[in-house]
Amino acid sequence: MKTTVLSRFLALIFSVFALFLSAHTVLAVDTLTPIDPKSVGSTLEVHITDDGKIVLHGAQIIQSAGTTFYARSNWGGSYMRWVIRTDENTKVTRRFGTETTIAEIKPGDIVSAEGDFMATSDSISVVAKKVKDWSLASDKVEFGGVVTTIATSSTQFEIKTSAGNRIIISTTPDTSIIKGVIGIGFSQIKVGDKITNATGVYNHVSKVLNADALRVYQDKSVFLPRNFEGTIVNITGSSLPATMTVMIGTKNYTVELTDKTEVLNRKKVAVSLKRFFADDSVRLYGAIKQDNLTTITAEVVRNLDL
Repeated sequence: MKTTVLSRFLALIFSVFALFLSAHTVLAVDTLTPIDPKSVGSTLEVHITDDGKIVLHGAQIIQSAGTTFYARSNWGGSYMRWVIRTDENTKVTRRFGTETTIAEIKPGDIVSAEGDFMATSDSISVVAKKVKDWSLASDKVEFGGVVTTIATSSTQFEIKTSAGNRIIISTTPDTSIIKGVIGIGFSQIKVGDKITNATGVYNHVSKVLNADALRVYQDKSVFLPRNFEGTIVNITGSSLPATMTVMIGTKNYTVELTDKTEVLNRKKVAVSLKRFFADDSVRLYGAIKQDNLTTITAEVVRNLDL
């Protein structure tokens, strides 16, 4: 029994080195530029046991054919050729451990493979139970955190997560940014804002999330009824319902006056809306609308100049 196992092991090793020494005869076929496995975090190793198991690290994919991949391990000017065979039972992962599919593996990628060793006269095959693609450093993930800095020359900002990690969020014009229930632009994001959810493709090496959607926390107290004071810019309608534009601070707000809005003078006596004009000072009691941060629905409007 021991002799049989030893003979099998020696035959495997002989086949490996025979193929390795003949690698130069097919050098012209493989034109892909070799990549140093260390550049993507992998080692360059081959382990074959006497019971026909193999662990392969740092092989570069040269070509794919369905679920079969042709690869090579490069040692300087020499290399060893591999055929990596996969099926529906093969577990495929990215560099940082998340699962993916064989469809993600492409020529040029650096991979590791574990499985059964098979040597023939013209190739060495690995019937893979596991494959890791070290070149896939990005994952579809989501993060949350507080905005710490905002770039002035690009549409990127940094967040600090609850775990203390700092993540760069990169946006594009196609990134959906929702604050509360309304869409906002990148320019409306501020330092201190809480990003409740940022989804996209995250590169673990650069620590950049290319975001396709962002959710920004909206303080609900903003929508509670309260007093506002400003100056009428213009008014549409002389009876209820009507609307007016009011400058409050440095911003214009649309004020909706419903048929239930109380219209008063400064002494809180009911008056006609016909007596309201541009440049009049008014005090409002009402709430900002959740779907429009520049619109106030007024329960009471008082003209302080009457």
